[in-house]
Amino acid sequence: MERLNEQQWRERFETARAGFESLRQLATASIDQEIETDAAMLSWARQLQSLDLAHLDTDPAFAEPLLRQLLVMNEELVRLFSARREAIAKAHSQQKKTQKGIDAYRNV
Repeated sequence: MERLNEQQWRERFETARAGFESLRQLATASIDQEIETDAAMLSWARQLQSLDLAHLDTDPAFAEPLLRQLLVMNEELVRLFSARREAIAKAHSQQKKTQKGIDAYRNV
């Protein structure tokens, strides 16, 4: 296990913040735009794992507010992707209803 000093840990935190921004952009993209999240999600998970306080070789007290920020970021991603999934499901349901109406009209 690689040991990190405070500066290295903070650099990893900034990398994670950039990953969060990328994921937030994907999550807020228009629902008619197909997005690929697998690589970004995997990277986000790895970035979070790399911020394990057990890797620190210094007092971890400085990290507490940063870890809270990561928690808020993660919760925001959960909300955004859930909202996106719900919007897509709603649009799909509406599309199915519309198609049923079209099919019914054609059969009249």
